[in-house]
Amino acid sequence: MHFYNFNIKDYRAKTAHLTPIEHYIYRSLIDWYYLNEKPFDSVEQIKRWLMIDDETAIENVLSEFFHKRNGKYHHTRINKEVRNYQHKKQNDVTDDVTQNMNDVTHDVTHDVTQNNRTKALRNRNKIMINALKAVGENVNTRTKTAELQALCKKHDIDVTDDVTQNMNDVTHDVTQSVTELTAQTHAITNNHKPITNINNSLSNAGEQKKSADEVLAKAEQVKQANAQDIQDWNQPTLDEMRSMLFTAGFTGQLNQSDYDRHVSDMKIYYAEQAIIGKPLATNSLRKNKLRDWIIRDSQKNFTGKTHANNQSSFSNHAKQPTTAEYAKNLEAGLQRYIEQRRAERTINHGDWTDVHPMEAVV
Repeated sequence: MHFYNFNIKDYRAKTAHLTPIEHYIYRSLIDWYYLNEKPFDSVEQIKRWLMIDDETAIENVLSEFFHKRNGKYHHTRINKEVRNYQHKKQNDVTDDVTQNMNDVTHDVTHDVTQNNRTKALRNRNKIMINALKAVGENVNTRTKTAELQALCKKHDIDVTDDVTQNMNDVTHDVTQSVTELTAQTHAITNNHKPITNINNSLSNAGEQKKSADEVLAKAEQVKQANAQDIQDWNQPTLDEMRSMLFTAGFTGQLNQSDYDRHVSDMKIYYAEQAIIGKPLATNSLRKNKLRDWIIRDSQKNFTGKTHANNQSSFSNHAKQPTTAEYAKNLEAGLQRYIEQRRAERTINHGDWTDVHPMEAVV
């Protein structure tokens, strides 16, 4: 593929926390994936292709945006786009033939039945999409039904039998209606009324809504559980985190009090993210997020202190006295010292004679 759609807003929303090098790695991997239409074999392959030795940054990107299957790193959305592209490319050759066959077999009744089948299918997919989004999956109305079903099975989301049975009923009724209509075509006259029994299978809309509410309620429970899991997470010890920071090139100091504060702030933030469907699923990802959190916060504090010190230095420099003021202050200090010596001499010797300035200095 030499072209693909790129949604800047969606990308920025999902990658705002990445470092500049992680941004470069992720964008480069996306381009390579589309261009070659296949997943990555290994971290070593990526390091050679990008000419980057920062294995930690590469693993951060892979763990967050890719999943490993059969020894290769896959990207769910790109896999789907590539499959659609390849399918379209194969079908271009036979489009004309397919269109001619559709024209021959198409009639008004087919339009009606197909619309109802599509409506039922979309209703079922909508239930699965809402449930999967609630647990952090990146799915939409363009995601194939088979993929939605596989993801529901992965997250143990049960799409109720009523919805499945309703789909089967619709398919059965549509097939039966078309068959009956074909058999009776020669007897149809202007006095006949249109067949309407194909809509009977959709009369249980209330039951479908109830099923959808149950699925969404379960999805909400999953989100709350993910948030609580973040709060209960056992973070690395202080020594472990210091080692991770050193490996990342961080040279600042980290004590237990500051570390506890960073951990608390990070857990609160990502618990809120889990509630809106963006959980941190793995322990390694949580460690890396905590490490990056500490580095960013330390950089912000350092920038603020440097600015404050510069302002203080400038202020002190602005208050330095002039030469005339310095001489005046020195003369006043010397006069106070002479008066002090006079008082001491009077008390010790009873001599009220003025003290010579040079004698006072001595």
